[in-house]
Amino acid sequence: PAIGPVEMRYSQHHETCIQNRMILLPQDSRVNLIPGRELTEGKICFSHWGATGAVVLTDNVESSIQLDGDSLTVDLNYHGAEQPSEILEINIYWSASTVPVKVRYPFPAKGARLFNKDGHELKSGCSQTISDILGMRLLVFGCSNPILSLDGGGKKRLWAIKTNTTRTEIRLIDYEPHIQALLALSDNLDAQVRLELDIGLGKIFYIRFFRYA
Repeated sequence: PAIGPVEMRYSQHHETCIQNRMILLPQDSRVNLIPGRELTEGKICFSHWGATGAVVLTDNVESSIQLDGDSLTVDLNYHGAEQPSEILEINIYWSASTVPVKVRYPFPAKGARLFNKDGHELKSGCSQTISDILGMRLLVFGCSNPILSLDGGGKKRLWAIKTNTTRTEIRLIDYEPHIQALLALSDNLDAQVRLELDIGLGKIFYIRFFRYA
């Protein structure tokens, strides 16, 4: 049976009424998005697609191809600034066709990155004063409903973050009143509130907020 891109035509009275292009794939074909150890790495596996090659069209993404029978895996490594591309464009090739098919999938990243108001990245575990929170944003990738928590003054508060895209932005200024309230529970000048984001798979991103530097 034919596998790959085909053209469908519907004719009536010797005239083409409908012409369309589609991909024919085996019934057991599927696509697996596999996050890497870092936010800039990942794999997309086109299982049982019968494809013979692929070319990544998205800028700043290096790729390598692995063929295993009728399955093809694209290893990805992003070298751009700030964050991986949310959507990848890939040309897929089959031996029976010289014309590739362009497909679009989310970059298979899973994790979080924190940026301050100037766009500089801050690492997990960093310490910040509460006055620095304005303009801070957490970018969350590939996580389904992560849990954000605040822990300080012997109290803990939790929020389930609703996500409906592959990339979610959390503005930390929205949690500033809660952080201030927890800091107010202690008279200690070195009191701190720990903000944690549980992104699953045992990964936790956290920041510590203090009153003063």
